[in-house]
Amino acid sequence: MAFPVSHRRYFQWKSYLIKADNFICHDPARGVCWNLDDHLGIVLRPPATGSTESSYHAYWDCLVTEPISLFSLETLVFDRDTSRFSSFENKRPDKLGMVSILVLWRGEEKGPDTEGDPKRELVRKLIWTYGNLPYLLCYYANAAIVTYCALVHDAKRCKTEVVDLITVNLSVVEDRLLASLIGFNISKLLMRLSEAGIVLGVESDFYDYRTDGKTVFVGTGVDKIYRDKRTFEKVYQIYESIKDCPNAEQVQKINAADRRFRMIPRCLVKRRARPEDELLKALINVAEALVWLHGKNLMHRDITWRNVLRNTSGTNWVLIDFDETAATPCGHAHGLCVEAHAPEMSRGRHDSSVDIWGIGHLIRSSGIKGLSAGVRELQKDCLQTDASRRPNAETCLERLKCLRGMTNMNLHMDFESC
Repeated sequence: MAFPVSHRRYFQWKSYLIKADNFICHDPARGVCWNLDDHLGIVLRPPATGSTESSYHAYWDCLVTEPISLFSLETLVFDRDTSRFSSFENKRPDKLGMVSILVLWRGEEKGPDTEGDPKRELVRKLIWTYGNLPYLLCYYANAAIVTYCALVHDAKRCKTEVVDLITVNLSVVEDRLLASLIGFNISKLLMRLSEAGIVLGVESDFYDYRTDGKTVFVGTGVDKIYRDKRTFEKVYQIYESIKDCPNAEQVQKINAADRRFRMIPRCLVKRRARPEDELLKALINVAEALVWLHGKNLMHRDITWRNVLRNTSGTNWVLIDFDETAATPCGHAHGLCVEAHAPEMSRGRHDSSVDIWGIGHLIRSSGIKGLSAGVRELQKDCLQTDASRRPNAETCLERLKCLRGMTNMNLHMDFESC
């Protein structure tokens, strides 16, 4: 793998792919392109550095990141680690480059005063959630020595390796110019990787999102930070009570001062439970969790695909987000989305049968066409408007196991007949 000079190796530039401000002259008297002129000025006169890693941040940003940004789409956003995860060792790479919501570019940096191997950290801080994407682009820096490289994942060995591509010495002006050329080519590669990622339906290993009263940071682990102390304490009590629940998200570490939990396991967000056999496996895992919960007179109350995720390090599906968990029965209404929750929840008194309705909703919203008659029948039973007519968790689990056994038997018979 190498960075080609010729743009024909990838695609022809099109007008809508180019940041106009980088190429259009706004001052006829000057007769130059401002952005490119400014960048070349930095190449000739780079920011001063000192003896600490932080003194190199502007240096790396100007000479490594800026050439990529100069020629890239507006959807490319760079972010530098602010060490907000340090208490739970949920460290992000030192530098991230996101195209839309995919982290396709990253870097690890060490200054003259910093110990450690930045090349090894590229792998240590990565969870491969990128499916069949051929590689991610990255760099690692030791002061002025920067190596551009690729992260390549071997699915058979479940191993990711760093493939070095080219090393430059940014203290030399010729290499700073070379870094600009490399950045130009990387900008085009990132566009292509983004297109491939969309087609393959991959997800990023680093992202964050905010909901009412809570911020969730997802990286090598999952950190949940609550704004309100009362909510934090309530959620803490919930997770304390479900420590032995199978196939359930659990608290690994707590930082009460920050109102923060580190959760396990790390799960995939975009992975869908398809085909029918995988759907049944996911539903069995959910039903196993519900059998345990209902046996303790608890109900989850938010059974949707947003809260049923595939474990990254195993084959099980995990039930997450127990924030709405309550003792059963509950005497007051709950304001969750009406379309995705049992109708009685918005009216008032409800019990653990709302979770059974949730199983029916998981089947209905699975997006799988041509489900077997047995699965459709279970969906109908779980979605009964009359809560007393829905099966309990034990019955659901038995029926799901039976249905999966029949599915596997049919697959085996089809294979034998081939």
